[in-house]
Amino acid sequence: MKKRTLRCAAIMLAALPAASAWAQSSNIIYGRVDLGVRYMKDVKEPDRPALRIDDSSRGRIGFRGVEDLGNGLSAFFQLEHRFFADTGVQDGEGMWKDKSWVGLEKQGLGSVRFGRMSSPVNERGVSGRFESFGGDSLAGMGTRGAAQNEKWDNTVTLQSAYFSGFSVAASYATGEGSSQKDLYGFQGEYKGDRLIVSVAWQRDTRAQSGTRAADEWQTAALSATYDFTRFALYGIAARSWDLGASGAGRAATYTLGASAPLGVGEVRLSYQASTQRLMNGVDRGGDAQRRRASLGYAYPFSKLTSLNLSLLHDRYRVFGSPRQIGSGGEIALRKNF
Repeated sequence: MKKRTLRCAAIMLAALPAASAWAQSSNIIYGRVDLGVRYMKDVKEPDRPALRIDDSSRGRIGFRGVEDLGNGLSAFFQLEHRFFADTGVQDGEGMWKDKSWVGLEKQGLGSVRFGRMSSPVNERGVSGRFESFGGDSLAGMGTRGAAQNEKWDNTVTLQSAYFSGFSVAASYATGEGSSQKDLYGFQGEYKGDRLIVSVAWQRDTRAQSGTRAADEWQTAALSATYDFTRFALYGIAARSWDLGASGAGRAATYTLGASAPLGVGEVRLSYQASTQRLMNGVDRGGDAQRRRASLGYAYPFSKLTSLNLSLLHDRYRVFGSPRQIGSGGEIALRKNF
């Protein structure tokens, strides 16, 4: 009996290293609810009520995790669902509209991912890192990537590790029997202690929408941010060109911003100018100009909770129509988890 007990104990001890290896994984649930009171005329939808409860940034809940496979190799994944917190309604048709991918990473070399993810320009080229409001809130400058498609399905992305501050990435997405052709693009980045510079390019298709014809487009973006300690500056320049039959469509978006500590929080400034020309490839019916100037302040209650004040002056004009002007603001409570 004693020998049998000792034998079982030896087997259990021998199994411990394997069990420990399997246990080296980390999975978390994360998300955000960000709601506030807004008083603002919507320049694109003038009939909407000016006073309303609205999402300051889109609500989200997600899952991500990583597992250590040994020898510097790890497997990782991310799923993210988006919703309107003021109504509880899902944002878009897909359950995992924002992210649904899985990948492998080799320490010191890079990673490969498969699934639905941000396009090269959107992923790191014009991300919230290069906008003073982080791309969120009423004052956050919405679409910063001109006419880019922000999300790609059926995508594989190869991304290198950082070597002396430099990293590169390339993406390819298959049409998989749809009317959309294959998509591809790349992104390069330098990340220093205070300076981050990114350049990105992609070629994709835009589906038919209203008077706009389906067509092939390319988008290029140059972005940078520099932290001066006392304040930080941000800048994004993005342009899109129609490569289809008409070859006439153009879109451009330029965003400048600054942020600085003030009290326990942070004050933020941003200005954006965007233009669209011959977007339908036929006439000027889709031409538009927009100018937005913003001022905001973020007051942190903790690392996960903040109160955000945003003021915005917005001017928008579609060719052949009167200019729409809206000024207003919001105060919103953001809770991350």
